[in-house]
Amino acid sequence: MRGIRLWWVLLLANLTCAVGVVYASHASLGIFHKIQEQRRIYQHLQTDWGRLLLEQSALVSYSRVEQLAAEELRMRHPDLSQTNLLAP
Repeated sequence: MRGIRLWWVLLLANLTCAVGVVYASHASLGIFHKIQEQRRIYQHLQTDWGRLLLEQSALVSYSRVEQLAAEELRMRHPDLSQTNLLAP
């Protein structure tokens, strides 16, 4: 009688451990998928950031600023006759 009880207790403990292992592996797989999704988002954001930095550098380049000054503000370089050279 005592051996049968011990057998049932051990069987129950074994099944409980098995369910725990299945639950833990399922939870870790879910966490792994979340990490992978965050990595994909990170890579996408890094790509966008690089593209924005390139766009910013193109918009503030000297040639771009000079072009906008000439077209929109109608600025131009002064003629040499309109400039004065000052001695130090």
